[in-house]
Amino acid sequence: MAVTKVPILDESNRLYDDVMPLGWGGDDPFIYHGTNANMSRGGSAGTKVWVGSVYPNYKLPGDTWLVATEQAVEPPITWFSNYSAATIAAADLSTLSTWADTGTAARDLAQPTSGKRPTLHVAGSGTPAYVRFGGAHAMQTAAFAAPLAQPATAFTAVRMTSVTTSASVVKRIYDGLDATNEWELQQRGNGTVALFQSYAGSSVNSGVAAPAVAGAWNVITEVRNGGSSKIRVNGVEVTSAAGSLSLGGLTVGSKFDMATVFGDFDLGDSRVTAGLLSPGQIAAQEAFLASRYGVTLAP
Repeated sequence: MAVTKVPILDESNRLYDDVMPLGWGGDDPFIYHGTNANMSRGGSAGTKVWVGSVYPNYKLPGDTWLVATEQAVEPPITWFSNYSAATIAAADLSTLSTWADTGTAARDLAQPTSGKRPTLHVAGSGTPAYVRFGGAHAMQTAAFAAPLAQPATAFTAVRMTSVTTSASVVKRIYDGLDATNEWELQQRGNGTVALFQSYAGSSVNSGVAAPAVAGAWNVITEVRNGGSSKIRVNGVEVTSAAGSLSLGGLTVGSKFDMATVFGDFDLGDSRVTAGLLSPGQIAAQEAFLASRYGVTLAP
């Protein structure tokens, strides 16, 4: 089993250099609950080791609670595509002509037209790095060597600078390169509530318990798995059919034509991995992004 070392403290405040297995939670002995005090203990017998910054409410006698000294610990996942504002080496308020992909696809985002380039905001005191898209800003990759088929799992850390409750207005966060191999994430309302929407041939809306709020960061997980697809916004999950299209490349900030359906948002991280992740892996990745962007995840 793959592992990563994480410095942790026990309840007596003694420092350990322990080992956190991949896929924490569920039937694993370790449960990485982060800031989620109500994370499920799982159904297996035996003692558990809880790792997080808050007391786990489902801790049983014999279980151990370890308080992580490093909250922003990224779990080891192989990313197909991976864009993180934290890795951009440019000055504050620079307009970006490229954004490097550190995933295995190695397809950088690019914008050749100067007036359509988004702006980098570097990390400050208590403020994460992000890239601001607004107006006519958009970036696009070249086509992948081969379309990424489902199942796949995508994570996005995004803050909308404006939102809509209208079901007829779309603020596109990302898209494919054409309508044949196309995934979409967008902000769109249901007529009453501002929601997020995931699309891969058909659409699934996020839950009304986690509405899109202007100026608030969101950790969005999309499990792209045909009829069993999911969208999770800050831990609030909706399962529904969302189509079975593949992804042939990536457009950020607009429709794939880079000329319509623009969004207004700050993007911190956007990453996709091929295949399905375990619930523990998803929880660990969400906890990492929540720590980076100051998001409180739902129990």
